[in-house]
Amino acid sequence: MNGNPAYVFPGFLDVASSNQWITVTTKPVLLDQLLTGGSSASLQPTYTVTDAAKTAIMAQVKTITDACTNSHAAAPPKPCDTVAFGVVDGTVNWGPADLSRIKIDNIDNYSSAGLTVRVSGQAFWNGVTGQDQWHAGAIKTLDQQSMYINGSVDLTKSPLTLSQK
Repeated sequence: MNGNPAYVFPGFLDVASSNQWITVTTKPVLLDQLLTGGSSASLQPTYTVTDAAKTAIMAQVKTITDACTNSHAAAPPKPCDTVAFGVVDGTVNWGPADLSRIKIDNIDNYSSAGLTVRVSGQAFWNGVTGQDQWHAGAIKTLDQQSMYINGSVDLTKSPLTLSQK
């Protein structure tokens, strides 16, 4: 409808999205909201990120943190943004990242960003190990190495891509 009014005989109205990453819901328009001729009722749609979109976005986050997990460097290559201090470079075992603190914001109905969602939070690596830099032959364990994820995803594109800031 592109912002133009639609004249509908009172009855059931169904709102949906053709975008696989977005669901649209609205409260039903009841007859008592249609007061007299010439008045209008607002649908007030709510846009929500689908579970499929959330899964695809988290897969993108995992791809970023896998740059650390798959590296043995004390300062893994980009896009990984963390450093394991006090261990010999090339001996680091990062292990899998804990992504439970990464949040995907809902779509802001009033934002100028359009159909873009923000992705942010900290990824943690617990029990990172490596050869101790100051004690030859000793293994050092580092608790809670982390990196901050801050980016956005345009829900009008497929496949979804996380753009880091």
